Amino acid sequence: MNGERMARAPTSADTAWATQQIATIVGATPEDAQPLAEFLLGIDDANEVQGQLLDMLGESPLALDFAFAFIARRFPVEEATPALPPRSQVETPSVDETQSQVETPSVETQSQVDTSTSTDPVDPNTKPLP
Repeated sequence: MNGERMARAPTSADTAWATQQIATIVGATPEDAQPLAEFLLGIDDANEVQGQLLDMLGESPLALDFAFAFIARRFPVEEATPALPPRSQVETPSVDETQSQVETPSVETQSQVDTSTSTDPVDPNTKPLP
């Protein structure tokens, strides 16, 4: 269900919010707006809700803002998450296995450094590095 909008069950907070918003938009009391809020919250199709909201509330900026917010709350977009195997099926290497796979870099000694192409003058007072 990648990006599909599935209706989530409305809560009493959704009903109170929608009731107040509708009352403000149409200039009604919350008691008069509540049946409309409950009707809209009972619709399980986002396109139908959008059509009902536009038909009932019009297309004022306030009504459009409410319609957008209502649909976003009632029909949240499901984010696609990759299916992960259960933790019990994931192989985790032990500390011993991990340490044996780590390569230890070799340390260059001064005798291994090629100085034949060096153009820097050698200071005779410089002591060699240990």
